[in-house]
Amino acid sequence: MMFHAHTAFAMELVALIAAVGLLVLSGREMAYKGLAKLVGYFAIAAAALAMLCTLYYSVRYWEDGYFKTPMTIHMRSGTGKMDGRGMMDRDDRIRRRDMMDDIRKRMMDDEVAPETPSPESPLPSREQP
Repeated sequence: MMFHAHTAFAMELVALIAAVGLLVLSGREMAYKGLAKLVGYFAIAAAALAMLCTLYYSVRYWEDGYFKTPMTIHMRSGTGKMDGRGMMDRDDRIRRRDMMDDIRKRMMDDEVAPETPSPESPLPSREQP
């Protein structure tokens, strides 16, 4: 999750640098000087706003503890925390955490005491067609 925040912030920095470069170049003699300045100022404002949004949501996710857990498969597929309903509420996070704790507990129980067949009950033989 932290990787996504860093990637987004880096791309916004690239956009900001490109916008400043366009603004500097628009100060020279160009055919579309006014348009270049307008686009440069707009891109600077958009990049700054995007950086503020990324910073805000990164802090929110950090406070909620999402950076402490590894990314799960459903988060990579695009159906993660934002699934049309907005951010998950506290009850959803608690239910998901409890569900994952139950799964981990069952997995640990299976690792501690694996089931082995007893000599009295052999495995059923596979019939050949």
